[in-house]
Amino acid sequence: PQATDEQVRDVLAAYPPAVEHADEHGYWPLHLLCRYNAELTVRKMRLLLTAKPEAAAHAADDGLTPLHVCCRYRINVRARVLAQLLDAYPAGAERASKEGWLPAHYLARYCANLDFDMLALLLTPYYNLSAWVFVLGFALIDRADEYQLVQFIVAAKAFTFLSSGVVSGFWGGAALYACVVEDTFVPSGGPAHRPHVCAYDG
Repeated sequence: PQATDEQVRDVLAAYPPAVEHADEHGYWPLHLLCRYNAELTVRKMRLLLTAKPEAAAHAADDGLTPLHVCCRYRINVRARVLAQLLDAYPAGAERASKEGWLPAHYLARYCANLDFDMLALLLTPYYNLSAWVFVLGFALIDRADEYQLVQFIVAAKAFTFLSSGVVSGFWGGAALYACVVEDTFVPSGGPAHRPHVCAYDG
């Protein structure tokens, strides 16, 4: 459980099929690393994902992918770890476990160091695309020109208000209304099972 980066690398070099060896619960090494390794590093995960990219999408017998496991069992998970798993399997943020929970549900309930960046990774479609668009735009403008700089800031704030505020608010409200009308409840069929809407039935 406390394997170092070097030990993970050496095991994969000596026996490459180990990356997809399942235990009695259907957990692959990436699942076990995410659940039990005290020093979970991006490098360790990269070693396993490079050897077997499909490991990020593999679900164990309980329906948990490595992303679910990280959000469920790691009390102090880091945003970089979540980003690494999402890079390997972007659809993982929308995949429900057998009990009907998305990774965001587990993160919201069990994570002790929860912050906005972590939730944004799991709740934003193509989680970092819009940010990179604005990074590129910032690089292309003439930052010495005050007019262009102000225009960029206003555009970025307006986009954030529309995408994360108006659109998300409308979508969440519509999903909640449908949930009430249809008399369905989380996690069986409520808003949490609609794309990019997170609800928690506490």
